[in-house]
Amino acid sequence: LMDLPDEVGAQILVDPDKPVPVIQCEVYHPDNKHYYGIVVHESTKSILWRYDYGQSCPKIVTRATKVAGELYGRGRAMLALSDAKTLDKVTEFILRHAALQVAPPMTGVSDGVLNPWTATLQPNKILPVASNDNGNPSLRVLEIGGNFQIGEVLVENLRNSLRRKMLGPDMSDGAIKSATEISVSDRNRLWAMGGEYARIQYEGLAKIVARGVFILQRKGLIPKFKINGREVALKYTSPFAKSQASEDINALLRMLQVGDLMSVGPETVKLGIKVEDIPAWVARKEGVDEDLIRSPDEKAKVMDQATQAAAAIAEAPDAAATPEAPAE
Repeated sequence: LMDLPDEVGAQILVDPDKPVPVIQCEVYHPDNKHYYGIVVHESTKSILWRYDYGQSCPKIVTRATKVAGELYGRGRAMLALSDAKTLDKVTEFILRHAALQVAPPMTGVSDGVLNPWTATLQPNKILPVASNDNGNPSLRVLEIGGNFQIGEVLVENLRNSLRRKMLGPDMSDGAIKSATEISVSDRNRLWAMGGEYARIQYEGLAKIVARGVFILQRKGLIPKFKINGREVALKYTSPFAKSQASEDINALLRMLQVGDLMSVGPETVKLGIKVEDIPAWVARKEGVDEDLIRSPDEKAKVMDQATQAAAAIAEAPDAAATPEAPAE
């Protein structure tokens, strides 16, 4: 705590429980590139508390989408809010209609005059009317129109719209999807996000990881290093993040298929592409454990062993390979 102003100190002595209006904020200093937490007394503008957060900001604000003219960004929940409210209202109407179908209201003959301001349509309710016709029965079920199929179509369409906006799987057809269809669906969701995916990674995930590393380093729990893509690089391993890696693998497969269609031959493909590095590259894209991927030294050792084995087979005498003719 810094030195308190005289009027603040006197106020605390007179009435310690009285609230003191203050302003709490985080300030960035461009000279040393440090963030400072500051508490300022509102009336005297004196600093009551100050803390150096270093080069890591304690407040992380992430945006999914940006709209021109707005100070803050929007997220997927705001995009899906209108459909969610409409879905709730449609479901409410369907439940009301179902209740009226299960226990419909009835009309009852009465000599009085029906008051439309007090009459309500509720399950198991009797509405007084002058006549029920059809032989003038005392009680008669009130006919209620409606089409459940329209409500079901609306609900299904709204649910599919919500799934798309919240980047959920497409369940419109209800069929079991293959691995290729799931991969294509993940790719389509990644395309639907546009710039959101990169913005969430840069403004959210990367800063959260950097903040956690900074706190651990400040406590001395991990050594000093920088997350700058050179010393240490972030690698996202979530299923949705891997959809981009799947797209890279599909691009490689399409390129190899084009080579087959052009009939350039495997030797020509080897001249343009490091074919021997493709298995390790695909394994890393799919998130395979590094312990299962051979290092360059290990690959060279295996290649030497294969070369030696091939040379030993080639140098073997022909007598060992061709059996002698049986004696007469």
